[in-house]
Amino acid sequence: MNKPENILILFGSPNKRGYTAKLTDLFVEQYVSSLHNAYTLETLYAYDHHYLPCRGCGQCDSSGVCVFNEKDGFGQLFDQLRAADTLIVATPVYFLSFPAPLKTIIDRTQQLFGVKFGQGGGRNQKLHRGCLVSTCGSDDPSSFHCLERATRMFFDCLDIGFVDRLYARNTDHPENIKITDQ
Repeated sequence: MNKPENILILFGSPNKRGYTAKLTDLFVEQYVSSLHNAYTLETLYAYDHHYLPCRGCGQCDSSGVCVFNEKDGFGQLFDQLRAADTLIVATPVYFLSFPAPLKTIIDRTQQLFGVKFGQGGGRNQKLHRGCLVSTCGSDDPSSFHCLERATRMFFDCLDIGFVDRLYARNTDHPENIKITDQ
């Protein structure tokens, strides 16, 4: 029997029952229906944790380990991120970016960036899959562009290939919400 697919949702909205949650539920339903084996599903709510922000000290550049990992428990989250077969980042757009607690998590992968891309390092094989589910109050489809670029870099640091997306825009006007995968 095959090992169950380990799916981790990194949830960036402060509202656990809002549009981002509804869109994530829709995406997960479609995603798991395409799987040919069992799966486990876990959601990590960024707003439930208080990770320290990257301070740019450079200590991780050679070791690949942040000086705060033990202090704030990020090391455990880091292990979860790296163990996921599929990582789904689910977030609203805040000023063309991520909400602060999610951005803090993403920034803390800087501990891999220096080792992986600096000093002649290169990209590794994409061992896992990553998806982006996002909502935006605006009707402007370009609102997701910056977010997607940052998500791709985040995934690169974790050896995750960007494989799918689902966006809902115009959530400030619920009667006119537009759902798209582009």
